[in-house]
Amino acid sequence: MSDIATTSNIRLIVAVSLLLLTAGSSAAAGPFDSPLPLLAVGKTTRVFGFVPGVIKNNNVETVLMCSSLEPVGTTKVHIGFEVFDAIAGVGPLNNVAVGVSDGAATLSETAPFARTATITTGATVVFHEDDVITGLPINIKHGIGRIVSTSKRIACNAFATDQTASTDEVIPLKVILRGQHGD
Repeated sequence: MSDIATTSNIRLIVAVSLLLLTAGSSAAAGPFDSPLPLLAVGKTTRVFGFVPGVIKNNNVETVLMCSSLEPVGTTKVHIGFEVFDAIAGVGPLNNVAVGVSDGAATLSETAPFARTATITTGATVVFHEDDVITGLPINIKHGIGRIVSTSKRIACNAFATDQTASTDEVIPLKVILRGQHGD
């Protein structure tokens, strides 16, 4: 084999290796570097915050409740709760994008009483779920949730609860707010 052919083969192998490494790293993106989903056509999606400690294991589910703080009658607010599994290192495990909306909700712009939505990793006795995320693994112990929204004017709380228990079995989870550049 000639030196030119060997050099070309080495370059090809290096190029393919770099391509595979790049493809692998984007597939394993986490809550801080995964691309933002499109929640609503014509609206910008932003990261509102993160919920460490997302769990879906042994009848324990994670609950996210978000309320719109936009003035009544101004705009619909779209929110999404993306779940990432720290052990699996992939994510998000659900797709909140428009057209799929698994873990997404729209908060009404007109009715003050319909301006809060509850999204959960599974059905519970204590909470009314506006959306139950489907297709999640049954064993998430070290997850993190990413809250995305079309508005920066929302307020969110998160909880862990036994899906069959009463209200005394609700444990608050920390919501870590994410400041947006340019907001």
